[in-house]
Amino acid sequence: MAAKWSAIPSNEVHNTRREWFDGDGRFFASVTLQCEWVDRFKLVEDLYTSQYGATDPVVANGYNPRVYPDPGGSSGLPTPFPQPDMSQIGVTSATFRSWKECGGTLDANEQVFDYKSSAFVEVQYGRHYNIQETLEFDVEVITQSYLDFRWKTPQYAGDLGLVKELEVPIATLYSAVLTRDFIGLAPGDIDDAALTPNLATLVDSVGHTNVREYKSEQLGITFKEGTLLMLEPVVRPSINMQHIDTTIPATNLFGENGFAVTVKFLYKKGGDEQLGEDVNTHNLFWRPAKTYGQNPNTFHGAWDRLLVPTPGENQPWEEYRPFKPSLSIDSHWLWSANKPLSVL
Repeated sequence: MAAKWSAIPSNEVHNTRREWFDGDGRFFASVTLQCEWVDRFKLVEDLYTSQYGATDPVVANGYNPRVYPDPGGSSGLPTPFPQPDMSQIGVTSATFRSWKECGGTLDANEQVFDYKSSAFVEVQYGRHYNIQETLEFDVEVITQSYLDFRWKTPQYAGDLGLVKELEVPIATLYSAVLTRDFIGLAPGDIDDAALTPNLATLVDSVGHTNVREYKSEQLGITFKEGTLLMLEPVVRPSINMQHIDTTIPATNLFGENGFAVTVKFLYKKGGDEQLGEDVNTHNLFWRPAKTYGQNPNTFHGAWDRLLVPTPGENQPWEEYRPFKPSLSIDSHWLWSANKPLSVL
């Protein structure tokens, strides 16, 4: 059976399929589909969200695109070993156009055509999963105290090798920034607990850390609990794709105001877990003079905790924890991405 593009009736226009790679080796494709003019928005809605058809997507809320079919010839069946794996390629954009034969009579002012037949929708594929992840490495430079160092080679008799303030080396610590890109979220004033992610949870998540371990299928990296600190997100206008009612097939909510959100997390591993140190929190601070390991003279500088006074309490000092954990991060902004759904 030949591969279909959508649950909405449409046909592939002959000789319009294009496939290419960019300079990073990422796979892209495009195709032109023909459908009824009145169904053009419904077609694109299904390509973006998979909300139509006999089987609803696993996650009914949010953006969940249709897969790019991989026909293996005239039969339309997938090849045994498709290269690349097109089952992870989803919709990135769609462009509408008409042709002169589908135009009816002009309106009363003889200005606008009344389209009554075909629409042509050029669809581009290339987005992996429904949430796009990227990882960029960052460098944190920390100034150390000159009191913690001495010069090894004396310059004159009695030279103690004292280090001056401007001679002290800096500590270079490497971290990373995990970026996750969401589109089609509902407006922030809609408090619907069923929506995932819920934009209303965004403000309270900034400046907090994850509670549970997160495994990225796209990057193949596992981030332990407390290692991801949510930074300031970027919110931009988009289309609301979270309130599509699958119980009313004729419903088409394209055009409702919504938001796209790019969230960023600062990844900070912490100490060395092989040495029994804390590894799972941003509430650790670099202590240049701290030594650890079996040979204290070998390892200098490590993560440690700070204490702050608590006046009026029985315990005069408590741990300094400026970054609190938040379950909203795990349940809304670190939930696993979904692969595009097939239509056969």
